Amino acid sequence: MVGVAVLSLAACGSVSPVARPAVPTTSTSAAPTGPTAAALSAYKDMWTDMVIASQTSNDQSPLLLEHASGDALSLLVHGL
Repeated sequence: MVGVAVLSLAACGSVSPVARPAVPTTSTSAAPTGPTAAALSAYKDMWTDMVIASQTSNDQSPLLLEHASGDALSLLVHGL
């Protein structure tokens, strides 16, 4: 019973923010080039379009069609 009271009191204290792990700023591998770089760029652009469309929950946003088609487009539309 004492353990429950201690846990309850601890839960009532102020909550400090959780520290996020540091993200490395340098990479040890070479940056992708050619088709790999183009695919990664399109993938990032697709998710940027999703973020913009999600600000208004617009599943008909023409932005979604710029970088997604097929199953990827379906995923974005259903996500909105």
